[in-house]
Amino acid sequence: MGKKTGNRFGEIAVREGFASRKAVRECLEIQSKLKSFGVEPKRLGEIMVEKGYLRDADVQAILDVQRLGGSRMDSRSGVTDIRSGKGRLRTSHVATPPKKLNRAVRNIPGYEVLELLGEGGMGMVFKARQKSLDRVVALKVLPPSAAKETAFIKRFYSEARTVAKLNHENIIAGIDVGESPGGIYYFVMEYVEGESVAELIDRTGPLEERFSLQIALQIANALDHAHKNGLVHRDVKP
Repeated sequence: MGKKTGNRFGEIAVREGFASRKAVRECLEIQSKLKSFGVEPKRLGEIMVEKGYLRDADVQAILDVQRLGGSRMDSRSGVTDIRSGKGRLRTSHVATPPKKLNRAVRNIPGYEVLELLGEGGMGMVFKARQKSLDRVVALKVLPPSAAKETAFIKRFYSEARTVAKLNHENIIAGIDVGESPGGIYYFVMEYVEGESVAELIDRTGPLEERFSLQIALQIANALDHAHKNGLVHRDVKP
């Protein structure tokens, strides 16, 4: 058995078979990155749902076990009822206000950081306002740990410059890239209001075949355009 995660919720998730230890550690690292930016971190369960490792019903089942101090069989509803629940997890988490953000992130020249949008392998993305044009943009920031490595910095700039060369209706446009006086490497992109396909399915249920094909075609066209311009999207797999 691998080393413990050091998190009660995570240990129960692994012990009761809801998630792998690797998945828990990945999400704990996301929590740690949020803290390093001075952002109030989300709960582990919420992060694991966003990453697709758990369902809302799974989170509730783990919380029930945690509260009762036993195993999931101790729950009154039993394993089947808990894991098949359709209710959504309700948490007290709200968008982190700018004052909670690390000062270095808040002081990127020309931009006003509004809130955290998400986190990925190569950085965190914030919703921000470009002051010169008074428009909302997406601001991607390289994590402090990666900013210490020359290879990561070069890759970050390379990605930004490659994206900026793309011009396609299904690809977010690149706007700016640079380093702030505080040593923060950032990449500014077009901000598009809306929901992900996963959120759409969660809200409406399975999509009709014709609509699904339309989405797949748009993705394929975007990937084809990117590939022709020397960019490979590593997160998209057959």
